[in-house]
Amino acid sequence: MILPLKLTGTVSSKRRIRGAQLSKIIHSELEPFAGRTQTRGDDLLLSPQQAQNFCLALHELATNAAKYGALSKASGKLDLSWTLASKGGNRLLQFKWRETGGPRVRAPTRRGFGTSLIKATFAGVRLDFAADGLRCEIDVPLGRTADGAATTFAP
Repeated sequence: MILPLKLTGTVSSKRRIRGAQLSKIIHSELEPFAGRTQTRGDDLLLSPQQAQNFCLALHELATNAAKYGALSKASGKLDLSWTLASKGGNRLLQFKWRETGGPRVRAPTRRGFGTSLIKATFAGVRLDFAADGLRCEIDVPLGRTADGAATTFAP
């Protein structure tokens, strides 16, 4: 899993000034598993800090999926989706990670580094260690449209 970490730096450094597109971060981090990964969502330009945070979180999720989860089995798959929602006049990025086809999942007995990192990085994190695959949902407040935190690219 060194390759995704290397790509994290590449995506981050190329977009240091204006941020990075969420879809490019996802594709860079999960490139070794492209044939087993489905993605859906509007393309968003994240701020540099948001982009860095997603790089870290995706790297941790992908590493754990490759070691213990869906990506540790040939039949395993990832389903990633994200949407923009409005809550109280503010925009909210709702990101979902779902693993299927891997080994049976058991909730951990202790909180590991990856879980601690993701929960420290994002306030709105929900992890579900469902028997048929890990589910992770991350809500990221983006502020109001005029704040420039994240921009949706028009098709």
